[in-house]
Amino acid sequence: MLHALKHYALRLWTAIVFGGAAVLSIPPLTGNGLTPASTLLPAAAILLGVFFAAGAAYTALGIRSVRSHLHGAEDWERAGSAAEAEASYRKALSAYDSFLLSPRGRKRVYRELADHLARFYAARIDQRAVSGEFITAYLARHPEDAGLAEIWLRQAGSRGWLRRQDQRLAARIGNAHPDNAAIQELLARYCLMEERTDFSALQTYHRLIESSAPGTPSDLVRRLSELFAEQGRADQWALPVYVRAAENRPAQPKLLAGIAATLKSIQTNEQNRKWIEAGRRLLENTDPDQIRPLLRHFTVSEPQTAAPASPRRRSGPGLWRRLVLTIGIVARRTTEAPFSAARRARLAVAWLKKTPAARQAILWVFFTAATVAAIILVVNTAGYLFKSEKPPEEAAPVAKATGKFTIQVAAYLKEEHARRFAAELEKQGLDVYWTANPVGQKQWYQVRIARFQDKDAARRFGEALKSEGLIDDFYIANYEPPQYRP
Repeated sequence: MLHALKHYALRLWTAIVFGGAAVLSIPPLTGNGLTPASTLLPAAAILLGVFFAAGAAYTALGIRSVRSHLHGAEDWERAGSAAEAEASYRKALSAYDSFLLSPRGRKRVYRELADHLARFYAARIDQRAVSGEFITAYLARHPEDAGLAEIWLRQAGSRGWLRRQDQRLAARIGNAHPDNAAIQELLARYCLMEERTDFSALQTYHRLIESSAPGTPSDLVRRLSELFAEQGRADQWALPVYVRAAENRPAQPKLLAGIAATLKSIQTNEQNRKWIEAGRRLLENTDPDQIRPLLRHFTVSEPQTAAPASPRRRSGPGLWRRLVLTIGIVARRTTEAPFSAARRARLAVAWLKKTPAARQAILWVFFTAATVAAIILVVNTAGYLFKSEKPPEEAAPVAKATGKFTIQVAAYLKEEHARRFAAELEKQGLDVYWTANPVGQKQWYQVRIARFQDKDAARRFGEALKSEGLIDDFYIANYEPPQYRP
């Protein structure tokens, strides 16, 4: 995931630098009549085009570099120069692990690289070249490479046992290939050579039995069943071994006694159901008196409520859980005693050096923050450059304090109606008043606004009020002194 994040961050920065320069050149080329709607689509198309073009270019460059080093290594192999060939393979792996290659590009070149490495190390006869630092470091990063992992296991354990520094990598390889019978058999042989019955070894034995068919590998199953019987094991780990060994070697009283003791110790669940049924079938035609004396050699405990299933993936907490747990331990230790700031800083640096998971998490957070900041920067810059400038609104004409004209905006037969409307207009900051004038036999209350020097000024002011929705209509009248104000 970190490799992919670096690759996409590189492509994003390339799009920002080169695509951003192209986007910034749009306004000078197109003039000033730009709007956000007319520039957003071309700008996005340019940035996306540069982003994908950069990905294709970087991937092609990375693949070319890998294949160039592979061809060079082949030439050195034909010339009989193993050291130069190994150096070329190192360069090919460095190019493969660089962030030039996209995840899809890595898949394209992975099989070719793995095949070359497998053939090269399979042909080596010296132990150092096969199990040395180079191939060990590669498998530590890529334990899922089944072909190379099997070759390394065979060569690294050619002495019959694995060195202590190789056991952790061997466990990772076993967890990465739970269904690979060849790899599980190799690991089981190494564990059995040291008569190991720790949790990691028990997982390996269990995966071997699960992935093997009856009759294979008989010698390994026999030796494993003898080890478990000698230890008196009667648990969920031992049952599949006893059953498989009894299927390969019928009429073995000690194995049948181990099956009987195990059936008394465990309960049926989804993980062990098939083995319990197979064990019961093996005991159907067995004389109980024949195996009863042998039961005392096995440790029979109370029935277990559940049998731990063999994990299909790597055991242990994930990256973020390990990081949180480690931070908690460091924080607790630093608060137990009065540490100085300098010492805490040294502890933090030492912890980062010893914790690859923490370094990966910090790099992931850094690149994510940089990517988000770059996106925000591009969006804000584009919005600032391409925002449309609204033409300044024409201010409504202001009525002057002197003049012989005014505008009448309403007339009512009731004074309260005129007073209410005038109060609403006054809230809008208008110079409003009303007058009372008889027309015929009725008294009209006329609401008027302001005072103007000429009719044109009055007309412009009235039209402005209409456009704002403050009045419905108006007409120009001769100014009369206000009789009433709100």
